[in-house]
Amino acid sequence: VLQRAKRSGADIATFQSFNEIDSTILMAGCDPAVAILTDWLARRRSPVHAVALPCSSRAALQALVNEHAHVAGVHLRDQKSGEYNLAPIRRALGRRRSLVVNFARWELGLAAAPGNPLAIRSFADLGRPGLRIVNREDGSGARLALDEALGMLGIQRDRVKGYDLEVGGHLEVAAAIAAGMADAGVTIRLGADAYGLHFIPHQDERYDLVIIEQEAESAPIKAMLDALNSRRFAREISQLCAYDTSQMGQVVSI
Repeated sequence: VLQRAKRSGADIATFQSFNEIDSTILMAGCDPAVAILTDWLARRRSPVHAVALPCSSRAALQALVNEHAHVAGVHLRDQKSGEYNLAPIRRALGRRRSLVVNFARWELGLAAAPGNPLAIRSFADLGRPGLRIVNREDGSGARLALDEALGMLGIQRDRVKGYDLEVGGHLEVAAAIAAGMADAGVTIRLGADAYGLHFIPHQDERYDLVIIEQEAESAPIKAMLDALNSRRFAREISQLCAYDTSQMGQVVSI
């Protein structure tokens, strides 16, 4: 509860004990599956609680750097190498040592209305007059994929109706299309499936979790890593989200 606002901060009061605060993991990123991790820990009577901080991949890295989060979820493709995440992580963290662990691979693509009434087949169709999209914020992996595809096709952004209509997550993109606010948008298959939308796959992506090295031995992070190395948890995520979890828990980089 906010007690007093100051120019450079604020005084707050919390209803949680220090032990409850210390056993909470703040996970910044755009993966809706954080809710499943929270449920998994609760079902196993773990004292650790995961809290999602929904934001773009770039904002998640910044939250990690600013010590506003314990974990950053990232899916950012480096255009030069085609590699996922490691170059953006190095740029954001500088000399800070980190642990990068795979969470899953997923399909990113275009979602459209059920039955695909406008016969959208690829990003090339987004330049059609009158076709409306819903977009993700700058710094998100979905926005990066859209901009890269438009650039390769030679489609100017101002030709794409709805380019400036931004929402804050994969599920929000799907919700906007389901509500008739847009005809298409970039999201993951999970988002399209959740709202019964048509899905046109574009690319497979690797979603990694980034942890500052000094936090890796803390009890909450160890509990999260234990979950990621559980075959049952990996199977549950795979079944519920249609993710590829064959490499879940594997260290990508140190």
